[in-house]
Amino acid sequence: MAFNVLTIDETCPACAHQIRRRVQFKYGELWAHEYELGDTLRWGVNEEGSPARLVRVEGVPEACSLCGDDPEWVYDIVIRDNVIESAARSTTVNPFAETENDYIVVEP
Repeated sequence: MAFNVLTIDETCPACAHQIRRRVQFKYGELWAHEYELGDTLRWGVNEEGSPARLVRVEGVPEACSLCGDDPEWVYDIVIRDNVIESAARSTTVNPFAETENDYIVVEP
């Protein structure tokens, strides 16, 4: 299955080192695009979802590049007006578990 990757700065809870965490997500043009916070999503082929005012997207973290710790949590990626606004560890068990997709359109 295709996905995109958002890279964020954070401290690994296992080794306490500052890392560049890669977070996989499925929204926009799924073509293994590499994104950073503030980037605009691409659309075109192999799309998941459609542009909306405000969307929450499930992000699945990759293992720590230094210690190999594989987190069990998911990330809540916020996309506003097609721009990746933020990404944070989800504070609920999994807000996306009850949905059909890996994203929730908050404002169309």
